[in-house]
Amino acid sequence: MTDYSDVLGYITKGARLTLNGVQMALAVNPRVVRAGMPFYALLLAQNTLNAPVELSVTLSLPARDIRRPTGYFAAPKEPTVVRLRPAEAGYLLMPVVCHPDTPAGDNHKLGMGVTVKPTPKAQPLRPESGGSPVDLKQLNQKRRAALEKLREFEYSIAKRRLRDELEATFKVIQGLRQQGERSSKGGWFSLWNMAEDASPSLLLKFYGEALRRQVLPQIKKSVMFEPLRKATEERFREAGYPLKPLEAIYITKLLTLIVHMADPGDDTFDHLGSHNFNVASLLNGDVPDDVRLPRWFEGLVRGIAFNEQILANVPAFISTRLYDALVRDAVPFAFQSIQMVTGEDLGSEEEIRDYTDRLIKLLHEPNGMDFAHTYLPLVMGGAIVFDRVVVPDEKLEDTLRGMSEVLAMRDAEWSDENDLVFLMMKDLVNRSLRLFGFQI
Repeated sequence: MTDYSDVLGYITKGARLTLNGVQMALAVNPRVVRAGMPFYALLLAQNTLNAPVELSVTLSLPARDIRRPTGYFAAPKEPTVVRLRPAEAGYLLMPVVCHPDTPAGDNHKLGMGVTVKPTPKAQPLRPESGGSPVDLKQLNQKRRAALEKLREFEYSIAKRRLRDELEATFKVIQGLRQQGERSSKGGWFSLWNMAEDASPSLLLKFYGEALRRQVLPQIKKSVMFEPLRKATEERFREAGYPLKPLEAIYITKLLTLIVHMADPGDDTFDHLGSHNFNVASLLNGDVPDDVRLPRWFEGLVRGIAFNEQILANVPAFISTRLYDALVRDAVPFAFQSIQMVTGEDLGSEEEIRDYTDRLIKLLHEPNGMDFAHTYLPLVMGGAIVFDRVVVPDEKLEDTLRGMSEVLAMRDAEWSDENDLVFLMMKDLVNRSLRLFGFQI
């Protein structure tokens, strides 16, 4: 989807009432209520603004009858508060209990009072029409099923005079007397929101300013290295393969470089760089509708759409919640770099994808990680880009020579299965020493 989909309009076939920037419609589900059985008041709501809004919703039950002064219907008396994110569409279910003695009738009226509290200075985001037509092909099966089910109901946009209150009519028929009145749970259910449903293009357009001003300054190499190093050590320790300090540094160099390439600055023309990772360039011009983002960056923007407090500490979110996504971006890049330097054929794109899936799985198993998957391609990739991320007070010659010592410590793990990985890593270290003029 390249635009804000008019989910509410698709469900109601165009009917809508707009109150302070929120489009809405009311239904009773089921519309024919059996006495003694619970039912729901269903409020569809679609935020048209570029900021969150708060809805305070209160039910007005049908008038009391002289035969039952306490009323035939019961529902929570306290207002239900719903916070809609920018452009979000969804529905609120509020359970109502119908007493077994409720007389049959065709014209019971249920009211729903809605108070909308928009964020100050909020601006329209969706058009009055609600947005673009819903493209069901772009929705997952769960979303499609929910929309089709909701389309079966009858919606009202009738507004009670002088009040911000919708009204819907429903029918009660004779029911069987129950032993006690059932209770049902309600709540808010999102049908379209930026975090889950917006296209990468739409996300960049909406959050472009925040990304430029608040995110890019936080993903500099000097900022990202330490959180990623700590996360790397922890992840491999939990996977049963504690890293030597230099191994963690090499892997962290690779991961830090992947993040850095989102805003490479003067490194744009690095021969090992990847323009596919350069997000900053997209923020300075027109964003293609079919744009593809690095996995970790798309995860970051969707996380911000879900909770903008992430903007306060982007490195922490990347190094924890997005660690797997970052590794998924790093593995193919590392393989490509290794092939470029060594000339070795390390597999097809499909084989590398399968290898990446396996590596991620091993990182989640208590004793899953081993030498081969740690070094190929993560440590080896770090060995190739080791000079592109320099730690404060680091001496590159010591970093390279230290890796030779680490490999000697791993000799006990040398086997026929990982022989090639050992030899390739030793060769890479020696190549780098020669390239930088260090004595072997």
